[in-house]
Amino acid sequence: MAGMGLTSCQSTSSTHSPKEYRNGFSAPIARDTSDANHRSATPAVPVSAAAGSWLDIAKTQLGVKELSGSRNNPRIVDYHRTTIDSARWKNGMPDSVDWCSSFVNWVVKKAGINGTNKGNARSWLSWGQRLNKPVPGCVVVFWRDSLSSWKGHVGFYVGEAGSHVKVLGGNQGNAVTISTYPKGRILGYRWPSNTPLPSH
Repeated sequence: MAGMGLTSCQSTSSTHSPKEYRNGFSAPIARDTSDANHRSATPAVPVSAAAGSWLDIAKTQLGVKELSGSRNNPRIVDYHRTTIDSARWKNGMPDSVDWCSSFVNWVVKKAGINGTNKGNARSWLSWGQRLNKPVPGCVVVFWRDSLSSWKGHVGFYVGEAGSHVKVLGGNQGNAVTISTYPKGRILGYRWPSNTPLPSH
């Protein structure tokens, strides 16, 4: 159902075979769990988390997906509530509205870190500090349609896959998954301000 809303998330197919997706991305899906796209329940989340553990929080959401028909997954509605855009909907922003940025906002807030509070994926380009090279857990922002477009996608970098990067994100095949995206679409890597980088 992605692509019907006002924000700029990127959505992909849930198959493992490379194909051209409706938004112009070409990338296979790499699932972390065998039933990632079948769970619609809302996994438990820690009440609080130390800074730097947001990736662990994000992993607890793998498999959260949009519901069919007019129903909305309450967890995705919760993601949206962390953004100022949600105020436009009396009963909460539906899960059919692009939610990659809402997911990232929700995750970092659970870790006690301020997000951008916006539903626009490219809003993360001005968040925190810029990284020249990615580290696991950093926020990665992609362009969509064209470099000059306002559209984009955002998620958490988790690794490399040749000419692609692995991203844990929301609204990827209408679900929270680990998927691959071309490095040529990357606009930047970001890390929270005043947060030490992980030691290698």
